[in-house]
Amino acid sequence: MSELKRILQQITALSDVPDPAVLKRLIDELRVSDKEPALANEKIQSLIDIIHQHPEYGDGLSSFVLKLIIQYRQIALYTDTGIMSDQGFFNSLRRLIGHRFLPLLPQDDSVVELVGYLFNKRSDERWLANIEKEKWDKLVELVRVEEKHLNLVATAKKQYSKRHYHFVLSHQRYRLAS
Repeated sequence: MSELKRILQQITALSDVPDPAVLKRLIDELRVSDKEPALANEKIQSLIDIIHQHPEYGDGLSSFVLKLIIQYRQIALYTDTGIMSDQGFFNSLRRLIGHRFLPLLPQDDSVVELVGYLFNKRSDERWLANIEKEKWDKLVELVRVEEKHLNLVATAKKQYSKRHYHFVLSHQRYRLAS
């Protein structure tokens, strides 16, 4: 049995309690040098073939990733300013100013930290760019959210909407106060 298949089995088994280390193992198994586009496409094709043969792995992977994202704070993905809506505008501003004197500690529960952990090589962007669009399309088609997990999509959207709403409100209050 291939290592990819073993990892997908583990992801499917752990989809209710996702562990980022398991997803990192999958990414590490797929990762190749950015100078090897043929090998990158070959590895993604292997993943596609396994998921095509075992659709339950695609379902397990999609619910695993959604539940993992829900566990992490998404706010850092939605703001460019560094002002975090769930901390309030002035608390965030004070934090940013303080950061000039003391460096910010990483937020272990943010999606940005999760992505940084999963894609920790400088060449990852180029490696991923080497994968053919058709292969990405096929993979996305196979790793779709099954109807029984649509509630996870709703939860993720609700988290985004709630945090985005608080972010907008905090900026509105700041503008009114100015």
